[in-house]
Amino acid sequence: MIINLLTSLRLILIPFIFYLLIKSDFKIALTLIIIAAITDIIDGFLARKFKKTTKLGKFLDPLADKLLIFFILIALLLNKNLSLVELFLVLIRDVAVALFVLIMAIEKRIKKIDLPLTKTGKFTTFSQFLFILSILLNIVYLRELFLITTIILSITATIEYGKKVKKYIFSLKQTSIEILKFFLALLLAIFYKVFYIIFTPLTIYPTYIISNIFFNASLVNKFLIIDSIKFEFIPACIAASAYFLLTILILTTKGIDFKKCLKLFIIGSLLILIANIIRLEFLIYLFKNYSIEVFNTIHLIIWKVLASIYVVLVWIFLTKYYKIKEIPVISTLKQFYKLSLFKKKLPKYKS
Repeated sequence: MIINLLTSLRLILIPFIFYLLIKSDFKIALTLIIIAAITDIIDGFLARKFKKTTKLGKFLDPLADKLLIFFILIALLLNKNLSLVELFLVLIRDVAVALFVLIMAIEKRIKKIDLPLTKTGKFTTFSQFLFILSILLNIVYLRELFLITTIILSITATIEYGKKVKKYIFSLKQTSIEILKFFLALLLAIFYKVFYIIFTPLTIYPTYIISNIFFNASLVNKFLIIDSIKFEFIPACIAASAYFLLTILILTTKGIDFKKCLKLFIIGSLLILIANIIRLEFLIYLFKNYSIEVFNTIHLIIWKVLASIYVVLVWIFLTKYYKIKEIPVISTLKQFYKLSLFKKKLPKYKS
C-alpha cells in the first residue's frame, strides 16, 4: 500500500514540475524532481525488501518514471533548453515501446504478452535523469556527456527490446504493419532534422575527398576551402528533403514489410547520396570556371526542379526492381477505408 502511495505521489508531482519548468523556475522544479527520485528509490527498496509487488505497482512504477521524464523533456523543449532532435534521440526507446504497446492493443493481444525489462533499459532511465539534471544545473560538459551516453543506451535498449519481442512483431497483421509505418512516417516528419544529422557527414567527407583529387582542398568544420575560396555546406547542400521524400514514399506504400523498407531506404539513399556528391562537385566546377550568374541559375534549376524528379526516378527504379505495384499513400488509405466504419453499412430504421 505504501509503495503504491509513493508511486502515486510521483505521478501527482508531474504537473507541478512541468508548470515550474515552463516558467523556468528551475530551482523549485529541481527540488521536486529530487523528491520524485527519492520516492522512486524508496518504493523500489521496499518492494525488494518485503517482496511485495502488485499488478498495479508493476504498471504504475515504470509509467510514473516514463511520464515524469517525458513531461520534463517536453517542458525543456518548450522553453528552448532542448532541441527536437535531442528529444527524439533521448526518447527513442520509450517511443518504440509505446508504439509496440499501441499495436498490441489494436490487435487485442496486450494481455497475452509479457513486456520485457532489460538492464540496459534501467540504465537508460538513469542516464535520462542525469541528462535532465545536467541541463537544469547548466553544466555544459556533463550535458554533452550524458546526452551521448543516453542516446547510445537508448538505441541499444531499443534493439534489445526489439529482439525480445520480435516473435510478436513478425506475427503482426498487415493492417497493424501499415499503421506502424504511417506512425513512423509521422514521427520522421516531426523530427525532420534527423536526416541532416545522418547525411551531413556522409555528404561532407566524400565531397572533400573527391575535391582533393582534382584541387588543393582543405576542410575546416563545414567549410570546404579550394584555392582560397570558401564553400560552405549549408542545409541545401545536404539535400535532406530528398531522403525524407524517399522515406515517406517507402513507408506509405502498402505491402512492404520492415526488412524490405530498410533495404529500399539503403539502396535509394545511396543513389541519392552519389547523385548529390556529383551535383556538389559540378557546382564547385561551375563556380570556379564560370560567372556567379551561371552558377546561381544552374544551382536553382538542380535544387528546385531536378532534385525532386530524380527522387521520383529513384522510386520508379526501386518499384520496378522489387516489383512493387502499390501506389504510395493511396493504396494504404484504401485499405484503411475498407476496414473503417464508413465502409460498413449502417442499419436501416423504419420510421
